[in-house]
Amino acid sequence: LLLFTLMLHCTGFVFAQEPKFNLVLDNTTNNLGYQQAITQDPKGYIWFTGITKGLHRFDGKKITVYSHNSDNSNSLASNLVISLSADSAGNIWTGTIGYGVDRFNPGIKKFTHFRHSPNNVKSLSSDTVTAITTDRSGDVWIGSTRGLDKLDPATETFTHYMVDELQANSSDNFAAITIIYEDRKGNLWIGWSGSDPAKKDGIGGLARLDKATGKFIKYKHNPGNLNSLASNNVFTIYEDSNGNLWVGTYGNTL
Repeated sequence: LLLFTLMLHCTGFVFAQEPKFNLVLDNTTNNLGYQQAITQDPKGYIWFTGITKGLHRFDGKKITVYSHNSDNSNSLASNLVISLSADSAGNIWTGTIGYGVDRFNPGIKKFTHFRHSPNNVKSLSSDTVTAITTDRSGDVWIGSTRGLDKLDPATETFTHYMVDELQANSSDNFAAITIIYEDRKGNLWIGWSGSDPAKKDGIGGLARLDKATGKFIKYKHNPGNLNSLASNNVFTIYEDSNGNLWVGTYGNTL
């Protein structure tokens, strides 16, 4: 009887752990395309991007779409949105392919555009923005095909932290920062990758920004060291509750 009771208890526990997925959106009724990025603003709204489909807000019941309108200079700069972040003030930041960074104020429904200007050293370093995040200080960090930029929202000027490898391989149009992550101590980590993700020791890697010096402390794959980074093609970073950093790379390596 005791064994039977324990078996029932264990079976119930297993079933309790089964995840349940609820389909909220589908391409039959919502033709939103490939979803590249997702975030939540301070009010709880879910924002996500659809490649070639612009920016979307989900309020729990319906989708609101924000698209580029060539007749409205305050609309989204481009529907090719691939990176996304929400700041503490409720602004939504989007990174696009070839059209720079947009800041969207949902209250007035206005997009403010930030673009690269060859004549302005304090402008955005590249208009192809592949990663974006806002830190606890309110600064906006932007990853691109050129390196890492920090935007000061107060002055709307950019500080550049260049990744030498991206500068040296500017002909590789697919080499770019893929992820920006702030850990619990305020350290800023980046991951980047080149156009050949199958090459573990090619362009790419993991790096921590030393904010005091503006230099990167880099971690790279070393074929002769089993304890080095598994692959230089880094696509995601996450810190767990114990302070361990998890790094996801191309090619089934974590």
